[in-house]
Amino acid sequence: MTNQRETFDSKLAVGQVVRVRWTWSYGQYDAEAEIVKLNAKSVRVKLLQDAGDHFTSGFVLTVKRGAESYSINNGVFPVSEVSQ
Repeated sequence: MTNQRETFDSKLAVGQVVRVRWTWSYGQYDAEAEIVKLNAKSVRVKLLQDAGDHFTSGFVLTVKRGAESYSINNGVFPVSEVSQ
């Protein structure tokens, strides 16, 4: 049985707008982003909005993909998801 996150992950495409969540140096970040590259275990995104600290619009980062993520709170998600 496939869960919603696996289904969403299997349909990711370059150019798609998503919500990305990640942690860095004891901080938690959340922003809308555009997918610029897909790998088997990761997704590279370009931020479409400022997320705080030095994570400004246009910043490119890589996050783990789906089941590869060490946390269910980090990764890419549908834009419609509300920040927690």
